[in-house]
Amino acid sequence: MGYLCTACVTFFQVTPQGRIESAILPQIAQPSFNPSLLLSYCAMDKPSNASPDPPDFSEPWKFSDVVLVVEEQRFHVHRSTLAFWSPVFERMFMSDFKEKNSDEIPLPGKKASEIKELLQMMYPSLEEKVIKSDSCYFLLDLAREYQIASITRKCEDFLVSAVKTRKENDVLAALIVGQNYELKTLIRSCVCEARRLSLKQLKHHTKRAEIDSDNYLEIAEGIIERLEEQCGKVKASCSQKLLDSSWFLYRHVKSKEGISTYLSPKIHRSATAGQYLNAVRGSESGLSEVAKHLTELKATLETLP
Repeated sequence: MGYLCTACVTFFQVTPQGRIESAILPQIAQPSFNPSLLLSYCAMDKPSNASPDPPDFSEPWKFSDVVLVVEEQRFHVHRSTLAFWSPVFERMFMSDFKEKNSDEIPLPGKKASEIKELLQMMYPSLEEKVIKSDSCYFLLDLAREYQIASITRKCEDFLVSAVKTRKENDVLAALIVGQNYELKTLIRSCVCEARRLSLKQLKHHTKRAEIDSDNYLEIAEGIIERLEEQCGKVKASCSQKLLDSSWFLYRHVKSKEGISTYLSPKIHRSATAGQYLNAVRGSESGLSEVAKHLTELKATLETLP
């Protein structure tokens, strides 16, 4: 069984007998596997002159044993590190591919800047390499091609955070990215956040046709549910204000002796808006027309869900 120490870029082979085989660390090979000793070695402080920057890869370093050639640039890397991160590279080095024993491996069709960014995600440094908006999407492409699940997760975490904190302005575009790369957490976050949109924004989005039908339906239903809830709150608030206005109008007209038929004292303050308005409309005051308009407004409010 093999282990990779990402802190010192060292690959350890543990034999069936429990021995550690490592050309770099022969001093810790011993008859029985002692994980605590290995961990203590890997946890040792880095040299005081260690660079906080990610590796440059432009020259041989730390027992590098293979070179990736991209756009005429050469990246000196380690087979064990590539194989640890990527099943694609692992098969390349373990199977009967020509790259198995090659000192140089060309990567045609790739951009050197993007491959360097990928390698810096794979190799440790004093400062962890973070995902950024300008690197996230090509890293997703490379992570899918080379089957690097951990980098895919980091990219997904970055996009989910951007969606939840609303730093991502186009949530539907992020949803399509989630669909294309089968990022379930991102899809769920985008569907939930997209419910804040209007139906018009959803319907007229330039990439509407790329949204999976199930996701589109769930978003549309969520928007409708949100609008119904908001409509219900507005209806309740307006109805209460209409009731209060009707009561004050009734009380004002009554104080001026303009109502021929008053409400009975029993329901005087517990009447409905309709009862107050009907009483005012039956009065001889000049406010009967106002009561008529408020009655029409009440009828309109009652049509809302």
